[in-house]
Amino acid sequence: MNLFWKELFGTLKSAQKMEAEAQQLQHDLQRYFEVAKSAELAEYIELEKEVTTAEFKERKRTLQNRKYKDTQEFRDWSKFQKLEKDKALQLYFKTIESPMLKEYLQFQKTPDYTKLSSRKEVVADPILQQYKNFEKSKEYKNYIRLNGSYILDEYKALKQVVSTPEFQESNNFWANPKRWETTPEAKRYDRYNSLQHTPDIEFYRAQNRERMIEMSKYECTLDETFRGDMSQRWKNEFTLGVKGDESKMKTKFSLANQQQAYTFGRNTSLVEGAVRILTRKEHAVSPVWDAKKGFVEHDFEYTSDMLESRQFAQNKGLFMVKLRCTGKLHHACFLKGNQPLPLVTLFHFDGKKVTLGAATQHSNSRGEVTGLNLSKYHIFSLRWTDRELVWYVNNIEVYRCVNNMTDNELRIAFNSFISENQKPSEGTFDIEWVKAYKF
Repeated sequence: MNLFWKELFGTLKSAQKMEAEAQQLQHDLQRYFEVAKSAELAEYIELEKEVTTAEFKERKRTLQNRKYKDTQEFRDWSKFQKLEKDKALQLYFKTIESPMLKEYLQFQKTPDYTKLSSRKEVVADPILQQYKNFEKSKEYKNYIRLNGSYILDEYKALKQVVSTPEFQESNNFWANPKRWETTPEAKRYDRYNSLQHTPDIEFYRAQNRERMIEMSKYECTLDETFRGDMSQRWKNEFTLGVKGDESKMKTKFSLANQQQAYTFGRNTSLVEGAVRILTRKEHAVSPVWDAKKGFVEHDFEYTSDMLESRQFAQNKGLFMVKLRCTGKLHHACFLKGNQPLPLVTLFHFDGKKVTLGAATQHSNSRGEVTGLNLSKYHIFSLRWTDRELVWYVNNIEVYRCVNNMTDNELRIAFNSFISENQKPSEGTFDIEWVKAYKF
């Protein structure tokens, strides 16, 4: 894969941006799970279950939009008010309170009541005249018409309804155009909105929950920035898988098919916040392994170095390294065991291109990357799962293959070298940090 144009036009994020995003992600993860445990979020989730239901939304819509005149309370109260102002009913209630009606009704029950039908009797008796006049009065006729009538029964029933505290409370509620604001539901809805717009819950809701949970499954197993005493964590030698009992007698040796001697620490130093493996032109004598002669001394015109983790070893997970290099020679970062295979290459620059891949006794998968300015820092990553291995340069996936690896735990190693067919060159290999995570 050629990344020249992606790097030129910014599709390939810079290492600095990747680091800033990783740092922000770490901060976001911590904040996300702190908010997840908060009482405010628990309250918000419970309120959300309520206020997002169809029933709640429908009730809110009804309370906000329903007109008072469309309510039963309005109809009952309006009808009652109309009857209350009805002149015939007003006259009726005035009449039933009058002494005259009571006297007349009592008189109706007496034998003398029949005298009212005799004009002669009425003219002769002033009391009968009084009763006769009342019987012909507007008040009495109105009383007769309304007493026991449907309209009177309706009025009495309505009066009984509208006189209750329950009706008065309900009527006042529906008569209030801002009735929604007075409800307990409105208070819960306002609380829900208030919580929803707090910075923490806004942040929580904006995150991809599945991504956060997935990222939280990673446990950091190595966070090396090459500070302090490195001797307990790293060694400047590694097992190269030389076969034969003689190889066990010596661990610090160089290879006959390379043009540089390893100096076992002398070419490794801290420079500008990174550990640097320096390849330079200088004469050196180093033991090399010869299959026939065993270890023999050999003259070299260049020197370089190597690093291998002492204690850290891991199988599967996420591996990341920030590095840069110069010179037309080999610089490599890989995962290795005690034998030549299996070998997982995170980064290998051969002076022209970058290769990466995984090799076992039965398979060899390899991808190539070109177009990178390797004098600038890049982050090379490997995501190694049960199913596959996936390599990235910064944010761009560059290669993947099926996982045919064994379950052996592998150490991280770095080295710079000049192959036997290569024109010798000086160069530097800077590693600012290396990190590893397991699932």
